[in-house]
This record gives sequence, structure tokens and C-alpha cells, in this order.
Amino acid sequence: MAPFENSGLKEMRMQLISKASGNCLELGVGSGANLLYYDVYKVSHLIASDLDETEKIESKIREKLDLLLEKVPDGNVKVMQLNVENLPFEDNTFDTVVSTLIFCSVPDVLKGLSEIKRVLKPSGTFIFIEHVLSKSPIKAPVMNFLTPAWKTIANGCHLNRDFESALNQSGYSIKEHHFVISDVFYGGIASPS
Repeated sequence: MAPFENSGLKEMRMQLISKASGNCLELGVGSGANLLYYDVYKVSHLIASDLDETEKIESKIREKLDLLLEKVPDGNVKVMQLNVENLPFEDNTFDTVVSTLIFCSVPDVLKGLSEIKRVLKPSGTFIFIEHVLSKSPIKAPVMNFLTPAWKTIANGCHLNRDFESALNQSGYSIKEHHFVISDVFYGGIASPS
């Protein structure tokens, strides 16, 4: 991911993740790249999650998690194994939900977006960064062609998801959005409508 991070993805993370506040849920914590950008003065609680078992998640993000834990009060950061299609939280639980590069491999994107909307407070914020199907008449066919093989070698990752349309179809109100690395990475802020 380093070439992508250095070509605009890192700046997108810094800009968006710093806007998280209150009781936060991060879906798809992965390597913990976002953990460096949370404003600990605005975040009261953070659940960092992924599909891996909790111990595996913690071992992958240990260094970044330790840096974050130095800045926040004890007990306000928790690591959990979660699936976005079936979140074990009550309705209206979170002020902010963050998802980064997960919807390319979620089997039912609309169900995942519905679950996020369910656990967000009505005034909540959904911060997202996803790679998406390019609108370029040159890149889009290539991404469509590569997707079947890519899904096999990259754990179900679809190169050709139209996440922007899925957000709109799910009834989110998109407050801001940006594309980086041409139009392959799409990030922004939405709220439940």
C-alpha cells in the first residue's frame, strides 16, 4: 500500500480520520494506519475492529495501538473481531463510524451500510475510504476484466465496486467526498438520512 499512501491516500486519511469524535467504531482497522490520525481530544471511546480474531488484530496493530493508548485514558480503546454485516451493538450507539477499504470484500454491501446506519446515532458521522471502479473509459474495463482473478488471490476483493452508488442507494447524505489517485480511491463523510 505504500505507493498509494504516498500518492494521496495518507493525506486523505489525515484529513478525514481527524474529524472522528465521540464514541467511535472503526471497521477494518487492518494494519492500524488510521490510528495515527484520531484526535484524542475529540474521541471519547474507540472500538477498533477487523474480521481476524482479536489477538491477531492486536498483534498487527500493537505499535500504533500503543502510541494511541499513551494519549487516551485507560479503557477507552478496545479491539474486537466484527463483521460489518452483523454488528453486535444496539441502535444509535456511535457518534462516528469509520470504514477503510473494507467494502471491496463485503459480500452484501447494502446490508453492511444498513448496519452502519443502524448503529450510528441520527446525528452521527460515517467516515469512509474505499477503492472503487474508475469512471475512466480506459481503466474501468481493465478493472472489470481483472476482478474475477483478483477476487481469488486477494481474499474476495472486488476492484470494480461502485461504492458511491451504494451509499446513495442506502439513503446516506454525503456531506463531503474526494477522489485520490485519479478516481480509484474515494473517501468522504456521510450521515444517516
